[in-house]
Amino acid sequence: SGDFEERPTVLLEEDFESLAGSLSLVNANYAHSISGELVTGTPPTGWAVDNTNSGSSNDCASFDGWNFWSLSGWAALPASGGRTGFSDGSGVVALVDAEYYDNCGSTELMHTILVSPAINLAGIQEANSVQ
Repeated sequence: SGDFEERPTVLLEEDFESLAGSLSLVNANYAHSISGELVTGTPPTGWAVDNTNSGSSNDCASFDGWNFWSLSGWAALPASGGRTGFSDGSGVVALVDAEYYDNCGSTELMHTILVSPAINLAGIQEANSVQ
């Protein structure tokens, strides 16, 4: 008793729920049955997305690099890959979907960057390694 497990210091936490009101219809260039307001490519304030080095040649913005999706809507998309087993988030999540990117007819590898707001590390002791 009296022993406490050392817990890592949380330096940044984001649930992306601020984007829930800005989700829109899926932009995909092929016939699909995806309906509802499920996705946005616009990150929350302080975040940045760079999808300039990826992109399907046939305009499929909802799957070009990082996007922010309703997790339940994304998990329900017809696809392989065990989407329904994804449990590392809820509500709105940031994700990259390589399977649908390929379905869009891209002829290039996907190169995409998601940048978080700056993280202040002042006062973080070396023993509290960043993980």
